[in-house]
Amino acid sequence: MDDYKRTKKLEEFMNLYSRKIFNFFNYAIGNKEEAKDLVQDVFLKVYKSLPKFRGDSSPYTWIYKIAINTLRNYIRQKKIKKIFSLEKIPEEIQMGYDPPSRPHSLLYDAFKEMPQDLKEVILLYYYEEYGTKEISEILDIPEGTVKSRLYRAREFIKNYFEKRGIYGV
Repeated sequence: MDDYKRTKKLEEFMNLYSRKIFNFFNYAIGNKEEAKDLVQDVFLKVYKSLPKFRGDSSPYTWIYKIAINTLRNYIRQKKIKKIFSLEKIPEEIQMGYDPPSRPHSLLYDAFKEMPQDLKEVILLYYYEEYGTKEISEILDIPEGTVKSRLYRAREFIKNYFEKRGIYGV
């Protein structure tokens, strides 16, 4: 693929996906400026890797996988303990459970304490609305592992609430 075609393809991908990737990073780290930097990193990696893209998955799945790996590297480098902003957990993650007597902060606290591997599948499944097969491709893990992590994440949230006297989650 020559540089012109590669640049055009990159522009196409950026027009289609940069906003979603930005929203993912902004949600994950809660810092718009750093999210913008990470988006640039992702699309630089996309540009460099375009000749290797075989089309085994959709372009967005491929780009999202690059974004996930970029986020993991960022977290490792910065040693961030909280990878998700407490103010920005989307409604989808609440799985339809919003009793009027419970402040949203309890869900945020549960999510904050959840292991990173469980957070990733929850984010991809409920926020990005990927299926288990797509998540398996993005995270490069077996589909059974994705299902197991989803189950464990739901159990984690359920147990977190039960320990605080909130039942029916």
